[in-house]
Amino acid sequence: MDTYVTITAAAPAARADKAIDLAFDRLEDINRKFNHLDSTSPVFAFNGGKEPLTDSEIVEVVRGAQAVSELSAGTFDITVEPLVRLWGFYGGKMAVPSQAAIDSCLKLVGYRKLSVEGGRVTKLDPRVTIDLGGITKGYALKEAARVLRANGVDSAIIDAGGDVYAIGRKGNENWKVGVRNPRGDGILGVAAVSNLAVVTSGDYERYFWGSPRDTIRPRLGTRSDSSAESVMSPS
Repeated sequence: MDTYVTITAAAPAARADKAIDLAFDRLEDINRKFNHLDSTSPVFAFNGGKEPLTDSEIVEVVRGAQAVSELSAGTFDITVEPLVRLWGFYGGKMAVPSQAAIDSCLKLVGYRKLSVEGGRVTKLDPRVTIDLGGITKGYALKEAARVLRANGVDSAIIDAGGDVYAIGRKGNENWKVGVRNPRGDGILGVAAVSNLAVVTSGDYERYFWGSPRDTIRPRLGTRSDSSAESVMSPS
């Protein structure tokens, strides 16, 4: 998932240590299985060939992703992998691509180019590739919480790179999750939650500066010379 994860549990030390270790084991398992950049993962194999995805866990997550795509009219789309790669966010040279390159990539993007039937994910266009990063962290949080509860922890907070899940309460109060100010110091507010997830997304951690094209408008207020450059981000 390419981010930090912290787990804080309110329980006797021995029980908490065991539960946290098992939760991290589960997170590592999910990270290996769903990482499309890991050559040992089923998703990597799916992207590189024509064989369907048959791992039941991955199929169910893809099914959930497809449902969100339908509800959002394609705003969320796991077939966006070629575009994210084009912009250089997979470790390549980050740069604003040409409109021609974007248009070419868009021919490969579209959640309706996937089929989820009979416990299998297949490509309706063999060139399609997927990136489950937009949904797997949430699934991983749910699984980590399940493992903690199954091992006797009913009060904990899991933070996976800003995606936070609160189990139970911290003593007599709900867990408090601060929302960071993306353009300055401190926090914008606090959410007091119990048995809920709090997830935010911003452009202040993974980004780069690039020359604007006619279709990209500079963001006012991001820096003194914002008329010359724009912030680009995958989210």
